[in-house]
Amino acid sequence: MQDRVLDLFTGALRHGGYLWLGTKESLMFSAVAPLYEAVDSRQKIYRKKA
Repeated sequence: MQDRVLDLFTGALRHGGYLWLGTKESLMFSAVAPLYEAVDSRQKIYRKKA
């Protein structure tokens, strides 16, 4: 289910947009992980690559 939600967010988020994840979420094993760069990995803040 998490992969489905991340896929939906990725499709809706513009390039350069920010994605904040909660304490239980992770991009580590997600198929969308290569599309993001970590802004603050401790706070789980990512930016969608252009």
